[in-house]
Amino acid sequence: TITGLRVHMLNAYKKTMKEVPNAAPGRDNPDIVVHGMEGLPKGIVEERSAKARAERSEKERQHREKEAQERLKRQAEDPSPDDDAPEAKRQAIVAPAAATPSLPSMPAPRSQAFAAAAAAPPPPPPPAPASPQAVAGVVT
Repeated sequence: TITGLRVHMLNAYKKTMKEVPNAAPGRDNPDIVVHGMEGLPKGIVEERSAKARAERSEKERQHREKEAQERLKRQAEDPSPDDDAPEAKRQAIVAPAAATPSLPSMPAPRSQAFAAAAAAPPPPPPPAPASPQAVAGVVT
């Protein structure tokens, strides 16, 4: 921080800092103590905020202009059916719904899958475990 630099200059070199070296014009005052965003002069904060707002509005304006140009270009390349398009092109634009390909069927929602599983017969019970005598080979 500038405070630490001032203390160092005073202790090590016995000199008092009157201005911050290599500082931007108007920001060379060593008496301003800044920690994070605290201590900033209001003029600097307002200047930066105004500059950021101006840049953002300019970007948004350019973006809107670009979208408008692209929209006009698309309209010029692909005229609507109300224009003087040939009849075949009009029919291609207004195609019947039957001519559109159908989408593949989707799996059933979980609730339907659970309902189907509940309606199915239960699986057969597992075979009974072998008795210890049968495993050992003892016949009685």
